[in-house]
Amino acid sequence: MSVRFITFLVCSAALGASGCKDANNGQSSANEFPVADGQIVLLKRSNEVAAFVLKNQRISPETTDYSWAYRSDGKGSFSPGDPAVSTGTSTNATRISFSTFSVEWSIAKDGFGWVYFSVGAMELGKAANFAMCVTSETNLVAMDANDRRWVYRGRPRVNIRALLKSQVPDGILTKKQRVPTASTEFTSRIFLIIVSLCTLGILVGIAVRRNRMWSGRKSKD
Repeated sequence: MSVRFITFLVCSAALGASGCKDANNGQSSANEFPVADGQIVLLKRSNEVAAFVLKNQRISPETTDYSWAYRSDGKGSFSPGDPAVSTGTSTNATRISFSTFSVEWSIAKDGFGWVYFSVGAMELGKAANFAMCVTSETNLVAMDANDRRWVYRGRPRVNIRALLKSQVPDGILTKKQRVPTASTEFTSRIFLIIVSLCTLGILVGIAVRRNRMWSGRKSKD
């Protein structure tokens, strides 16, 4: 195992374990972009297919209204006349919950909100409870949830740039570039831990390399 590879593993582990949960820093379980009022969000779990539409998302109080549709036979249409389709509405909600699904929600700004996957991008050992697809469609009756153009995912993508940026102490960045995701003291401590772990990785790699060289010399003698 090379010195560079050991260092890479240690530094990667440090980056993955540090930082705080935020919708924009690459470590949150939120969808990469906020959902606007009227946009259709699709959900799947085995033969269960569902959809919901957020409405009247507001900052004060932080609540939303939404309508939903659900079926458990694997089909993708949500026709109101189909007896296999269940529908409903909810007002002043702080979470999207209906039938067997429960999706975390938080406000971004009036008319826009974050919807969350059941697991984060870095939680690789945790199975997703459902798959989600945020669409740009607004007509639920004309929607086919099984259309191939919809890409369902169990977790968000990792925003590498934002993830790395979230590890940098506030003092290193200019005032305009500063990332308001954590206090300066906390972020500085995280940064020092990362540097320490990377240094440790380098030292371990050097030790392994020297040990191999010593063993090689000994075997020749």
